[in-house]
Amino acid sequence: MKTHVITLSKTFLKGHSQQGQSTNFRTKVLQGTKIHTLRTNVGYWQPKIEEVAAGKAILSIREWQGMPYRSKQEQITCLTQEDQVGFQIIDLDFYNTCLKIGPISYDCRIPMQQLAANDGLELLQFKEWFGLWATTQKRVTAICLHFTAFRYSPDEEYR
Repeated sequence: MKTHVITLSKTFLKGHSQQGQSTNFRTKVLQGTKIHTLRTNVGYWQPKIEEVAAGKAILSIREWQGMPYRSKQEQITCLTQEDQVGFQIIDLDFYNTCLKIGPISYDCRIPMQQLAANDGLELLQFKEWFGLWATTQKRVTAICLHFTAFRYSPDEEYR
């Protein structure tokens, strides 16, 4: 069976105010408080997650042991179809406190604080982490890779 690897950073990246400090993503994934991750390369990740959801592949979640792309990776966990891995395409607007899920089937607005918490970050950490995208664009289209059955829904009220 195919294995698709996604890596999470063990520490906050260079340029972040908490640079070098632990993200605690490993613990948050294992405890179920980091239930997704965001990526801007939608075309790369969408078919991979579709394969996992269809039972044709597994998703290996790993973390860099040191500098990203220049150090070894250590596996945190593996997810399969049974974990109900999935994705949603999001339109993230850094000048508002919400995001818009779509355009596949519906739109809903989620407080950015909720998105940050589900991504394993505090709001200010999240804004700074992903603010790098916003330096050249007001809006960013990204893919939200879900590690669980949770999905953002227009039927829910997010606070």
